[in-house]
Amino acid sequence: RVAVLEARHFMVGSYVGAGEQAQEIDLGFTPKGVLVQGNCNHYDVILALEDSVGMEHYGTVIQIIPNGFRARNNGHVHQTQKNKIFYFVAFD
Repeated sequence: RVAVLEARHFMVGSYVGAGEQAQEIDLGFTPKGVLVQGNCNHYDVILALEDSVGMEHYGTVIQIIPNGFRARNNGHVHQTQKNKIFYFVAFD
């Protein structure tokens, strides 16, 4: 059972928004899922899965890419807001 857990990646971390339209976060592995804290007043949590982008009412905000994920500014949710710290959990 422990061997199975050791074969998997699990990362808790943060990134600082660069203020761009899109920002890639390199994890060193391609996750199957990523949870990212939102930046709205309610601090929604956005979930992206390997076969499903993280969306909210106005479009995509989180997308899994090789070796990490891409955070986006979709005009409503700004997952790249300049100098804001965003927290995430990624797993495969």
